[in-house]
Amino acid sequence: MAAIKVLIAEDEIVLAMGIEKSLKSFGYEVVGKVTRGENAIMMAIDKKPDIILMDIHLEGKVDGIEAAKEIHKKLNIPIIFLTAFSDEETFKKAIEAAPYGYLGKPFRPDDMRTTIEIAISRYRAENAEKALKISEKKYELIFNAMMNGFVLYECMTDKVGNTFDLKVLDVNPSFERIIGFKKEEILGKTILEVIPDWPREWISELGDIGFGGDQISTSKYVFPIKKHLQYNAFSPEYGKVATTFSDISDVVRLKQNEKETLLQIEKNLEQLAILNDEIRNPLQIISGFTQIDNCEHSARILEQVAAIDKLVNLIDQRWLESEKIRDFLRKHYDYI
Repeated sequence: MAAIKVLIAEDEIVLAMGIEKSLKSFGYEVVGKVTRGENAIMMAIDKKPDIILMDIHLEGKVDGIEAAKEIHKKLNIPIIFLTAFSDEETFKKAIEAAPYGYLGKPFRPDDMRTTIEIAISRYRAENAEKALKISEKKYELIFNAMMNGFVLYECMTDKVGNTFDLKVLDVNPSFERIIGFKKEEILGKTILEVIPDWPREWISELGDIGFGGDQISTSKYVFPIKKHLQYNAFSPEYGKVATTFSDISDVVRLKQNEKETLLQIEKNLEQLAILNDEIRNPLQIISGFTQIDNCEHSARILEQVAAIDKLVNLIDQRWLESEKIRDFLRKHYDYI
């Protein structure tokens, strides 16, 4: 672990040298010694020490208290005040600077070490708590902003360890929107208390995951809420199971409509192929009788028969070409 960096702000040169010597003997790193409040501010900004030992009464226009306040505005560095004496007014001003400790002159090196360690421990604990609160806030924002629904269950088991129900421990706003129940209506209740006809196989499947089963990702139609759900289920803790899910009902409905449309196109094409044969049969009869009778209009009739036959042949050709398109549709749109 890196040595703790200390800045000494003390206008008594001999005392500052003694403090430096003691700090180094304890394994601390002294990053600088200053005698004026202005210099303490500049040195803190430049060196960014882990802690500052600050004499309340410093040389210059800025005393130790004002220097400490200015450093707090710019940097998050714990400060320990050093003082030989202080009246009531000075003490109140010192409190406003929010120091992490006091050392009354003269002080023993061991007392200084103890005060520094306590201040550093308090500072780190406060920072850790702040970081945790920030992390929790970020998690809460993400949790509430998720488009997918989320629910955390506790598995309820019978005497032989089979999961027969799931208690709702937490849900997010998207759960409320998709499933249709408010958080306050279901929190602490079991899923069967809220929706008695919820699929038992779903409960059993999630129960297996809660007690060591593999994570799953699948889709299912849930009859009680009449929706198709795409969901992932995993166990964050033994005996508990969480699911994230989305409502894919519109997608399923759209795919079904696509399938029905494509099946109708396939049916129409097949009927067209049959119609081609039905057209050819009377054409052949007309052509045969016309050639036998050899009437005044035979040439004109045969000419029109040939034109119709040509159109039928063209349709046949398009039918064969459409087979490639139908193969593509079968492959990519999953219909027979």
